[in-house]
Amino acid sequence: MALVWVWAKTIIRIEENGTLRTVHPGDWCQVGRQQAKELLANDQVKILNPTVLQTVQDLTDCTILLKGIINESQRGHIAAKFPGVPVEAWQGYPANQGRFLVWDMTAQLKEDLILTGFSLLNKWQLAVPLLGFDILADKVGTPDEQVETKAVIHDLRVPVYNPRVMFVRQCRETRQLFDAWQDGSELGFLRTLYQARPIVNALPPSWIL
Repeated sequence: MALVWVWAKTIIRIEENGTLRTVHPGDWCQVGRQQAKELLANDQVKILNPTVLQTVQDLTDCTILLKGIINESQRGHIAAKFPGVPVEAWQGYPANQGRFLVWDMTAQLKEDLILTGFSLLNKWQLAVPLLGFDILADKVGTPDEQVETKAVIHDLRVPVYNPRVMFVRQCRETRQLFDAWQDGSELGFLRTLYQARPIVNALPPSWIL
């Protein structure tokens, strides 16, 4: 199994010869590619050369859909970085893409994580960064929006997602989510998420700069 050197940003636990080893922040260690991808996605490690994790993927069912004001130079940059992946303007839930990234251009998504985001959709139906680890629904939106949200999710002491960046697998649940989420707000997204119930991966807020 190919191993990758990673630098720990937090305390992590890795398995070596059948036993668990604790790696402390600032230490280097070697892990397998899959574990390195998971640790990187959770912002627990740094990797000197992230491209070593970009094993050959079948991206034929992937599309990058951009929202908002699109700078053509930005579009060209993204298209050049991910050859073969269509880069188009968002025009609503697509009819024929298996996996797609919905990217509001006001969000500075870390581009080196895009392939990781697509790969997560092999297991998850949806992957969305959190707005912040310490930002709960009772601190977001207007009082009326909070009342409406509490009627759906019952408890506002839950994390809020940042739907400016969404990795989406085309399926019944995500289509229901996009059909129902019309106001574009974080709490509106949270309500429809609870109603449509897709299998969602809560990505670290650090995916967006």
